[in-house]
Amino acid sequence: MASDGSGESTPSTDGNVALSIGIDDENRARLIFNSLSAGGDVQMAFEKQFWGATFGMFKDRYGIQWMVNCGR
Repeated sequence: MASDGSGESTPSTDGNVALSIGIDDENRARLIFNSLSAGGDVQMAFEKQFWGATFGMFKDRYGIQWMVNCGR
C-alpha cells in the first residue's frame, strides 16, 4: 500500500510517498522495521497499539516514509 501524504503537512518535493508493509509474522515485521529504520528517524516506535496490531512509522536514511503493521 502507498500513500501520498497525511494531509497534515506541507507538501514537499523530496518524497511525498509513504510505503506500508502489512505482515502477520511479528518477528519478521520487527526485523523489517529495525533494518529499514536503521540510520533513519523513527517517528513511532514499533509497539503494540490500541487497535490490536503492532505498528511503527519511520523515515529511512533516504527520506522515504514507512509504516509497518503486524496484525498478530
